[in-house]
Amino acid sequence: MWPFKKKSSGSNIDVNKPVENPDLVAAIQNHANHNSNESTVELVEAIRKAVFLAAIDERGLNKQEIGKGEIEIQKGSKFGILEVQDSDNRRLLTLFTDWKEFQNYAPSHFSGLIMPSNQVSSYVQTGSYDGVVINPGGNALPIYRNLIAHIFGENA
Repeated sequence: MWPFKKKSSGSNIDVNKPVENPDLVAAIQNHANHNSNESTVELVEAIRKAVFLAAIDERGLNKQEIGKGEIEIQKGSKFGILEVQDSDNRRLLTLFTDWKEFQNYAPSHFSGLIMPSNQVSSYVQTGSYDGVVINPGGNALPIYRNLIAHIFGENA
């Protein structure tokens, strides 16, 4: 399966635009303030439309530039994904709504990995995470495994 090439997956994500999720940020705040059925529906809809940033530690990657904006990750590369533990020692994948949230929390040697919401469930499952936390350094929103499939629309 190696080497992986960083290419478009055919999705509608424009990697030349900054990751921003103003509707999701507003929905998180609204749900924190009101916690109603309506705010829950708004929050879930915003999550499903979101494109997130995950934080990866690239220090173990062996990469080679193969074209403008295109890299090849060489066999034997290793990288880490930033995670946190909650007060019950559950492992949560960290996700960020935008670069500001990312830079406020992630260590400087971490880079952003663009992750559409429809990929979150598989990352949680393959990484043996107990859930995710969106914006852990701000208005944090933890979502645990039992809700991942309902919210993100996949089986976890």
